[in-house]
Amino acid sequence: MATRIFRGSHLQLFRKVVYTRSYATASTAHPGIFRRTVKGTFKYVVLPSTFFAASYIATRRLVADENTEPDVIDMSLYADGDAEISALPLVQSLRADPRYKESRPHAEFPIHLRDHSLTTGVLLSPDRLTVPSLVFVDKSKLESVAVMKIGSKLCGHPGIIHGGLLATLLDEGLCHVGFHALPSRLGVTAKLAVNFRSPAYADKIYIMHAKVTKHEGRKAWVSGYIESVPEKAGDKPVVIAESEVMVVQPKWVSRLPTIVNAD
Repeated sequence: MATRIFRGSHLQLFRKVVYTRSYATASTAHPGIFRRTVKGTFKYVVLPSTFFAASYIATRRLVADENTEPDVIDMSLYADGDAEISALPLVQSLRADPRYKESRPHAEFPIHLRDHSLTTGVLLSPDRLTVPSLVFVDKSKLESVAVMKIGSKLCGHPGIIHGGLLATLLDEGLCHVGFHALPSRLGVTAKLAVNFRSPAYADKIYIMHAKVTKHEGRKAWVSGYIESVPEKAGDKPVVIAESEVMVVQPKWVSRLPTIVNAD
């Protein structure tokens, strides 16, 4: 008979052993107490301890192997796209503005977790999201500007970027700045609305603007849009899609894994 008891994250199994007494005959010797003690100690103490020690060592080695990997993407792999983005007048002006802090959230995502992530793993490649997005955040005004290049393998219609991808990018971009308005700077999307205005063509650079319009306690409302980069002097950017999102800090926020700091 076995009874399972949960305590924290550990499962403990207690066995209720039923003992039976047998009476020795003249030809059968009853085992001594010393022999029974040694056998019980080996079976119930030594073997389980060895098993758990081996499991612990193996786990520690796995974690150590993961932690030895660098946590920052080698940007030399994206040199061409990075140079194209860095040459934009908008990027140069933002880098010169002390109010904005520059970061690449996708490039700072832990390597051993990227295979399980959509935008930092599966979609980050030369013909998809061709370079980790460059993000500038003004914490005082709760505003952000993100620069990204979208490749040719993320299309719906031929040559036109899939609207679902644009919605995903808006969700992440608006939430990123919205997190700065939350007490723990960590949250989840509660509502997302997207209006598509113009087609987004593949192999182009796009700019995302986002701003927190309101925040109360564990909730923040953010609006933003994606626009094109003018190809000729005097041209105006074309708005591709507009979005509004409500991001909330759930009551169970402590159980959310903090992989990348909101900074």
